[in-house]
Amino acid sequence: AYAQQKNGMSQEAKANLDKFMASNPKATFASDYECYAEIAFALKNQDEAFSNLRKASEKELDNDKSVAYIERIADTLSNQTKYKETADTYDEIVGKYKGTKKKYTYQLYAGFYRTFSKEYDKADEGLAKAIAIAPEEASAYIYRADNKVAQNPKDASEKAEAKQYYEKYLEITDKLIAEAKDKEKATNRFKDNRAKAYRYITGYHIGKKDLAKAKEYAQLVIDSKTSKAGYI
Repeated sequence: AYAQQKNGMSQEAKANLDKFMASNPKATFASDYECYAEIAFALKNQDEAFSNLRKASEKELDNDKSVAYIERIADTLSNQTKYKETADTYDEIVGKYKGTKKKYTYQLYAGFYRTFSKEYDKADEGLAKAIAIAPEEASAYIYRADNKVAQNPKDASEKAEAKQYYEKYLEITDKLIAEAKDKEKATNRFKDNRAKAYRYITGYHIGKKDLAKAKEYAQLVIDSKTSKAGYI
């Protein structure tokens, strides 16, 4: 069955795997259900594929490998732009994951995809949890700020809820660029998000009628887009 699945013989693979599972119902491994999932994907049966990936996850004793099966479901859903389902799946992953290495990343994505599904309050809650896990990481701050702006495009001139998160993103990336061995590479890595943060803060100061500050941040927007070395 495994060999047939690898060679694209999906129906034959399924028939043989069915026979094996019927004769050895208790002697199954995570890889057996993974094989079933691959067959189901090939046969365009995504629901069955997802069901078998979850069965593989339950069978797998290694937590990282167990979670990887569910992560594949999330990746598939995000590629199909099913953002609510993607966020739900990352929440499922966060609930299953027992380590610390990737906890931040999984929680970050759980919040991030809520913005795209327009569940702004849930997104904010999820991103706040990501910040609590790793307050020194920059990404959750920019995503949380972006979520505030997505929820209210006039935020800069009204409640300015995003301001503190954009400012924190700038603070963290200032430090990362200053400490980087290759400052040009680090600057290029962050420049688009930094420009976005500067643009927001420019709008904030325009709303406050502080045109001198607005001009200062507008210049930083320009500098962040044109700088090729050093850091802003």
